[in-house]
Amino acid sequence: FTLMCASLRSYRDIMTIEQSKKGLERVIDASANIFELKSMRNFAVGVLDQLMALLHIETDAVYVHSGGLAATIDDGRMRVIAGTGQYSKLEETIADETLSIQALADLTRAMEERRNVYCDDRFVGYFEGTAGIRYLLYMDKIRNLNEIDRNLIDLFTRNVSIAFENVNLHVDLEETQREIVYMLGEAVETRSRETGNHVKRVAEISKLLAKEYGLSETESEVIKLASPLHDVGKIGIPDSILNKPAKLDADEWEKMQTHAIGGYEMLKSSRRRILQAGAAIAYEHHEKWDGSGYPNAKSGDDIHIYGRITALADVFDALSSDRCYKKAWPLEKVVNLIKEERGKHFDPQLVDLLLHNLDSVVKIRDRFEDNYEEAA
Repeated sequence: FTLMCASLRSYRDIMTIEQSKKGLERVIDASANIFELKSMRNFAVGVLDQLMALLHIETDAVYVHSGGLAATIDDGRMRVIAGTGQYSKLEETIADETLSIQALADLTRAMEERRNVYCDDRFVGYFEGTAGIRYLLYMDKIRNLNEIDRNLIDLFTRNVSIAFENVNLHVDLEETQREIVYMLGEAVETRSRETGNHVKRVAEISKLLAKEYGLSETESEVIKLASPLHDVGKIGIPDSILNKPAKLDADEWEKMQTHAIGGYEMLKSSRRRILQAGAAIAYEHHEKWDGSGYPNAKSGDDIHIYGRITALADVFDALSSDRCYKKAWPLEKVVNLIKEERGKHFDPQLVDLLLHNLDSVVKIRDRFEDNYEEAA
């Protein structure tokens, strides 16, 4: 009897060690995978997926972010940034407006105690970075977690908390870069008596066309961020030419065309991907499919796809939106011109994609509509 009890205990201990070993391997694999994710939402979803796989849990989970910069933006309230299962539709909502009383009580307890909290069939993970930004992971309807499970979770959360801070820094840098690009684009448009919303519309339409063309999500986002720089070279054009109400003469038109080269020269030396894309767009968004554009009379596929996409988005918005000096063309007239320029000015495939997604393009235009009365 003693030998049987000792053998069973030994078997239990061996299995516990083996389970811990496998669990540690899963933690390492999980950490490696989620560290590759960049945006905060994608990273949060990755954490949820890996944690559920780690514990063999099939459940609903929600990830919320409180404090720090996000708390300032959201008036100090928790904001759901990612979710799975029944919580997947709550992304970008305020937690205390959408979560249950029980969930909010669990989250509040974790924040007050500044630690992971285990409550029957619920779990709250607590993370805090050196900058004071706090993150909470909430999971419910889970099985009772034993000591091994809790140790695995604690180890996982300690490793992941460092990554949260790194991802947050990455997102902050991206947002800063995006704001700088938009501000520069808006400054150029304001100088030429346009509004900043023009560059926002061109950016959104360009991203839509890029995705429909088959470019990756990453490349589509790059085009969105870089397209506001398409006319950055106009900084070097005199106001007398840039804002001349009458038609430009030959010398003035020649000077105006140099803005494509000027923008390229400004951006080409950068090693940053967005600014490199901006250089290509600035240089080639006035080239035409039939080779009649400038500055190098390129044609067809020789024109960078970024330039072809931005050119179509730019012309569509310029014609279909109000300006301080003109009213918007009727949509039908704009569409007719775009069709006429198919295979001449514009890439035929891109024209087809724009027309096929015309409703979405018009929604973008209306969402960022200019208000010249307020500007005045």
